[in-house]
Amino acid sequence: MLPKSIRILGTKYKIKIVNDPENWGVCHVHDGLIEIDKVALERPDILNKTLIHEIVHASLSITGANQTIPEGTEEVICESIASVFYDLGFKLVGRAKKYSQKKPIPVKKRVHK
Repeated sequence: MLPKSIRILGTKYKIKIVNDPENWGVCHVHDGLIEIDKVALERPDILNKTLIHEIVHASLSITGANQTIPEGTEEVICESIASVFYDLGFKLVGRAKKYSQKKPIPVKKRVHK
């Protein structure tokens, strides 16, 4: 199960599961809400990439960085960052149905050389 909310740079965002066949996720920055399509719950890879993607949207908004880049460019940036972090092993949830807030979030350690 997903957490009901997450703190991003000190700002609380609720996480809501929705039926949105056109989007894996949407970040409503002014409402403090991240919506995730229910189909993503069956695909941990999509779920994790989507959560990271929406967290990047939120962080760009919180810091004001989104005001300096065009919307289309913001999408590319969010998707690129989400893909890189996912490929590095950063995952916010395992299988969505088995997720427990009591368990630590699995993150692979990387060594800088």
